[in-house]
Amino acid sequence: MTELSRKIFSDYQVRRKKEQKTRFIEFMQKNIPSITVEEGGVPKSRNLIVGDVANAKVIFTAHYDTCAAMPFPNLIMPKNILLSILPILAGFVAVTAALYVLAYLITDDLFISYDISTFVSLLLLLSLITLGRPNKNNANDNTSGVITLVELMDRLSEQEKEKVAFVFFDHEENGMIGSSFFEKQHRRDLLDKLIINFDCVSDGDNIMLIQSKKARNKYEKILKETFLPTHDKNIFIEKALRAIYPSDQMTFENSIAVAALKKSKIGLYMDRIHTKKDVIFDESNIEYICSGMKNFLSRILNER
Repeated sequence: MTELSRKIFSDYQVRRKKEQKTRFIEFMQKNIPSITVEEGGVPKSRNLIVGDVANAKVIFTAHYDTCAAMPFPNLIMPKNILLSILPILAGFVAVTAALYVLAYLITDDLFISYDISTFVSLLLLLSLITLGRPNKNNANDNTSGVITLVELMDRLSEQEKEKVAFVFFDHEENGMIGSSFFEKQHRRDLLDKLIINFDCVSDGDNIMLIQSKKARNKYEKILKETFLPTHDKNIFIEKALRAIYPSDQMTFENSIAVAALKKSKIGLYMDRIHTKKDVIFDESNIEYICSGMKNFLSRILNER
């Protein structure tokens, strides 16, 4: 990896609070002088942009904000959304049940107790997500995506860089607010642009590329030709309707999501994120993805 990537990994993994983000932004501006900060939205997002969005053919993206520490991992199974939500649902039900008993002991009213317990549980969950203390380990989510952008930027030729842009989104963890603001700001410029989003790409040997319908119609063949399995990496090229991956690419009509997953008998999955166990950073994943993306980009930039 480049020295810049290593410094991000060692010193700038926590990017949740305003001052933490400001520190990261100032570091990036010092090391990438061409970077611009685009601010706006509610709450205010600060997206970092390298390159000319209006004239780019491809825009590579990743969110740089990091999550709050959670009491349980955010399990993601793109091809089994029901299992993905079970841990959160189980935790919500357990907390609601405990609050219900407490409320009933105080009010002696079944219906009021139900309303109180449900409302307080929802409020606690929302507060935990938006106001919780910063998670101290964010190797996969999403330092891996940030570093992928930095590494890819370093590998492209000057001619290639003229035809792409790189965007580091803010506020993905709070509901993809940063990417939504970016889409509104650049809506006219994004009509025919391909958005490729990297989110959690360093923990797992199964690389999944999830295409929107518009991206699939135009780029699936090239993806299959440029992303080939190796002795230690497996490739899954999926349709967005069959593999649900909750990240910033969902904001855009013409998009591809890139993620790394582990594999078990129940299918492909991602765990550890949003907890202190998010420490796995497989550099070979970054190497593989950057190499594939450079080949993919070369193919589509040379299309007539």
